[in-house]
Amino acid sequence: MTPDRQFPCAAVVRRHLHLPEFAGPASRADRRVSLIEEGYDLVVRMGPVADSELMFRKIADLPRALVASPAFLSQHSDLSTPQDLEKLPALAIRRDLIEWDLKNAHGTRAIVRPRIGFAANRQTILVDAARAGLGIANLPEFLIEDAMATGALVPVLPDWEPSPVEMTTLWQRDRITGRLIKAIVGAFEEALSAKPSEV
Repeated sequence: MTPDRQFPCAAVVRRHLHLPEFAGPASRADRRVSLIEEGYDLVVRMGPVADSELMFRKIADLPRALVASPAFLSQHSDLSTPQDLEKLPALAIRRDLIEWDLKNAHGTRAIVRPRIGFAANRQTILVDAARAGLGIANLPEFLIEDAMATGALVPVLPDWEPSPVEMTTLWQRDRITGRLIKAIVGAFEEALSAKPSEV
């Protein structure tokens, strides 16, 4: 996986060469930062938007997948329905209010409330935890495609697809120009839609 595919900030940084008003710096964090309290001009988040006082624009819906290590699945070979997921340890960013919204090819939906066996504040840690066999994770596909390609992670209930996660950019009104917003959002959209050989 190229760096742009794993985290397309590099595409935005390249764009600033044509936008002198974009002075940076850029930083990456899995925690939810506060634009107002921490002085950020713009952030890109995965997940629902809760900051109603901010301006925002959705960039993309990122597909997710349920995955686990082959060793973990071999120990739970009786896993066959979404409801079975509630009996097994899950991996998540937080331990409370976790629901997985699943849908199959026939349009049937299932809401699962898994038991969180391990929580971490970075999704990359959840990838490592899944590889180590600590449980089942519901993660964006771009984070796990390398592990899936090598067989370190395998699909769980492949007939059931989790709902995608929204990728959204948020900014403070009057802190950043419309021209810059358009360019930054366009850079992310370009990086996310490009084929691996193009980034």
